[in-house]
Amino acid sequence: MSKLGILYPKEKQCYEITRWGSEEEAEMYGTPKDALNTMSDSTAEPDTGILTDEQSVTTALVRKPNIPPEQSGTSSACRRQSPPPDAGTTGDRRGQHAPIRGQRAFPHCKVQPSTEKPKNRLSAPQNGDSERDRVRRTEKIVNGAKDAEIDLPVTLPRLVSERVRQLAFEFYPILEEHNGHRAFFLYVMNTPNRDDEDHWGSGRPLIDMGIIARCYGPEAQDFGSNLQGFRVLEMYQEQVVPDFDWTDYHSPNPWQDSGNARTVDENGVHPLLEWAWKQDRRSMNRGQVQLVDFYTGKKHNAKRRFLLRQEHKDACRAAEEEVGPACEASREWRDYLHSRDSRLFQSLTDRLPEAREKARGYDGQRQVQAFLHLSQIEAQPKPFYRFTEKTVRLQAINQGLQQIDSDLRDILTRGWTKLDLSSAQLGIAAREWRVQSALDLLSNGGSIWESLINHMGVPWEAKPALKRGLYATIYGARRTTIPYIIAKEAGKEGVEMSDEQRERFFTHGVIEELLSRREEEFERIKSQGGDRDCYENWIDLDGREKKSILSQLAQTQEMWLLSPALELAKEELSKSKPWQITLYLHDGFCINFPQSQTKEYHLSRIKRRVERRAEKGGYPTGLEVEEQKT
Repeated sequence: MSKLGILYPKEKQCYEITRWGSEEEAEMYGTPKDALNTMSDSTAEPDTGILTDEQSVTTALVRKPNIPPEQSGTSSACRRQSPPPDAGTTGDRRGQHAPIRGQRAFPHCKVQPSTEKPKNRLSAPQNGDSERDRVRRTEKIVNGAKDAEIDLPVTLPRLVSERVRQLAFEFYPILEEHNGHRAFFLYVMNTPNRDDEDHWGSGRPLIDMGIIARCYGPEAQDFGSNLQGFRVLEMYQEQVVPDFDWTDYHSPNPWQDSGNARTVDENGVHPLLEWAWKQDRRSMNRGQVQLVDFYTGKKHNAKRRFLLRQEHKDACRAAEEEVGPACEASREWRDYLHSRDSRLFQSLTDRLPEAREKARGYDGQRQVQAFLHLSQIEAQPKPFYRFTEKTVRLQAINQGLQQIDSDLRDILTRGWTKLDLSSAQLGIAAREWRVQSALDLLSNGGSIWESLINHMGVPWEAKPALKRGLYATIYGARRTTIPYIIAKEAGKEGVEMSDEQRERFFTHGVIEELLSRREEEFERIKSQGGDRDCYENWIDLDGREKKSILSQLAQTQEMWLLSPALELAKEELSKSKPWQITLYLHDGFCINFPQSQTKEYHLSRIKRRVERRAEKGGYPTGLEVEEQKT
């Protein structure tokens, strides 16, 4: 039985609504099955629902459904759409109560920084206008965004089939004529910027003030912090999707640096449209139908792919104006990766149908995130990287190949060779913090994963959960938080783990010493007000959490260890058929070897060069080839 999330009783503080899945779920939640039965010409099956039959499916999707004003028994009843107000009117609902949003904040939201810089706009001055005046101005801005020029993030997936775009306009006609509402609708449905699922998050779309202003045009951006975000969301609810709902501002993530934002609680779209949107995104035959940009309606073709590459490069350059490289090594990696020929990545799009078939077997938010990443790769398979403020690591501005589920990445990159540093984070911490038990284990060729699995009495499938727990330990998570992190990841992997087994994690000799040395490291950093990384950059503690500095220090050492591989890759460029690094993965990378007969020779050279660097620094780690799972 496929489901999108856990359904909690509505009176509980946290709950998620299942939106699609098996036939049983469709009947339980009033999802598209019933709606499809009302459409006489539709032959699509809700179970498979792949949009391939041009005649029957197109007819089904573009026919304006004969839907009553309200469908009882659904989690998202279809109400009659409220007409937009005339220009200059407020559009508020006189005498109606605003949705109750108190006590709905979730303590796990991680706000990801914007991946690109919007067009330069001056922030609105903080004036003496009353709140009522600001609300009225906000309403005027939203109504005026009907014809506004919208600067959407280039990283937002925008491709849909022509028929699904037409269906969206059938259900919500205002989307066709209102640029601002159309932009925000697309963001809600397709954004990869979501609640941090890895740390208790639900995977819901984030809606911070920056993206609200960006979706409603230059005037909204110019109004700056005076823009009343709550009122914008209310107007979207009133004028476009009556069942749209959102949470209050979230508290920061308890163990990572993060900001505050609202998230979408219910996208509120009609079940048939939601089903069609999902099936369109997950169809294995998207390459056989005409895709269009949902916002502009323009067809996706070779010219558009070229323009999109240019837009990604421009976005990276714009982001660099705000955040430069943390060290010269970061710039060298970025410049090398951006100079790779885009033809190296063409084979990825050929394998998208196979990856979609694999992702169809995922459940819940894992499936949602997988298809969002596949959409990014479909639009632009080549990753483009930007610098980040608090680490030397590069982050792909188009969240696709770098961030996608590893099983799907293995399918897409079949033929490439993946290498990563073995037990890199533990090896770095062991060397820097003098954790002797870890140094002994790794120096003698031991495996921390095998040791932990045997000690805790859990199956090998629990390795991802233990990996998450170990990283949380190294990067400064609270002792009381780590068991929940392990439990969360174990649940995602379908591994049962008792409370007693999770507590055994802390009785392992390496973990005990690691926690003790970590506290000593915290105190050392605190006493000197910061620390220097391996590139001699001073990281000031002022305004930062100590655990943030720990991760920064480890990540600079990680890049230092990998740098010899980049040096070799640059030397290769003078040859007629060079091997090339195609993907940066933080503690590793992927390589394309064009000549299989020389692959092993080059692999041994790369591994030996990195091993010498590790030996020089005293780090018990080295490069190892990671076998592909498919």
